[in-house]
Amino acid sequence: DPQDAIYMLPPIRYPDGRFYLKIGGDPHDVRISFDDENIPTIAWVRDRLNPEVLGFPDDSKDRPEGDPDDVVFKARMVEGNRNLEGAVTALSPAKYGRENDVDDLAMFTPFDGKPILAWNHDLGGGLFRIETGHYVKPGGFQGWTGSSPGGSDVSRPSISGNGKAAIVGWNHSDTSFASWTRFSNESFEPNVLSGYGQVSDPSFIMVDEGYTLAAYTATVQGVSSVRISRYSNPGAGLSPDQFTFGKVNVGTTREVAYLLRSNGQTPVEFNGFDITGLDASDFTLDVPAGCDGTHAIRTSCQFRLRFTPSSAGPKSATLTAHTSAGDLQSVVSGSGGTGGRLSLTSTPAKKRVKAGTTVRIKVTAKNLTVNEAGDARICPTLNRKVLRLGKKCVSIGNLAGNAERQVVFPVRVTAKARRGQEYPVKFRLRAANAVERLSITRLTRK
Repeated sequence: DPQDAIYMLPPIRYPDGRFYLKIGGDPHDVRISFDDENIPTIAWVRDRLNPEVLGFPDDSKDRPEGDPDDVVFKARMVEGNRNLEGAVTALSPAKYGRENDVDDLAMFTPFDGKPILAWNHDLGGGLFRIETGHYVKPGGFQGWTGSSPGGSDVSRPSISGNGKAAIVGWNHSDTSFASWTRFSNESFEPNVLSGYGQVSDPSFIMVDEGYTLAAYTATVQGVSSVRISRYSNPGAGLSPDQFTFGKVNVGTTREVAYLLRSNGQTPVEFNGFDITGLDASDFTLDVPAGCDGTHAIRTSCQFRLRFTPSSAGPKSATLTAHTSAGDLQSVVSGSGGTGGRLSLTSTPAKKRVKAGTTVRIKVTAKNLTVNEAGDARICPTLNRKVLRLGKKCVSIGNLAGNAERQVVFPVRVTAKARRGQEYPVKFRLRAANAVERLSITRLTRK
């Protein structure tokens, strides 16, 4: 058969510096491209005739016994060669004893990326399958999962892509549709171009933003023409989709971080936020500049939602993020509490004094909320062997919202105190409906 006859290929220099002769037949569909490392890559389709040149290692369980030259079967393979001086690599899978027939090789190299390939695999019995693969660093090749399902009379694949995903289309002869698939390492999504009397010869290009432009021949009522379609699939996600602040004292604030993501296959528009509901005024947003507008795929915007209850009791509202992919909502809730939040300071914070000196420490208690703090008192703790203090706990009664009280504690440093030794005086503020606060003044004898 002149078409499938074997012949001697020109010598090829391998990485060991030597030249080797190879036997093969009818190389065709030759494709060449440069990748992001400026390395040329050649891919082609040709016949191979024995398992040895198919790359079976000596210890492979799939390698037949006996002399490989005695075992001959037809395998039409996709092969590739990077850097032009490296070894030829089989790119399409093949198994001993099973005929392998591939054709219609297409190759495309995304900007700043590695070559991606697609080819048609004749499965026999009138069934075909479009298979794909791509080069990966540091120079290997791997097939993508999610090859097209087997179909009848499938041919002429076209492949394109960017640094994040790829698209491959193929022809169904004499049908009213052509198939195409967008895919990456994370997804595989089949689609069709339909609605015509006949569709053929699809071709695609994909830009960095993920938009795809398809060109194809469509026949309507016997008239054929070139058609162009633009693919856009924005997506967005909001997290968390609900949040509970718990109990927050009236007049105080608690906040949570939100993330709005662009998770589609093409850019999405973020068009602002709304807070709705009976208690919407108790919730506020802090959205950074640049959150609104166009966002590329796999980018995000972080913002904050604050809850400041104006009265006691349960509160709730709905946060809505408006996007070109649709509105996203998160239900938020919380409760206004009646507890107080206090602060306590003591002045001076540090002091060096002579023995026998009395230090007047001013202790200030303040209520930071609008809720009254009941039965408030300040209690000191100190080393009574070397420090003298006449007062113990001092009651300041009910501390009204946003009010403050000041108490002076006279502390005398005795001669028993060691020179250079630091002695802390601790003050604790306690109230019936507030968390305990602590302040420390440190006294040192000169």
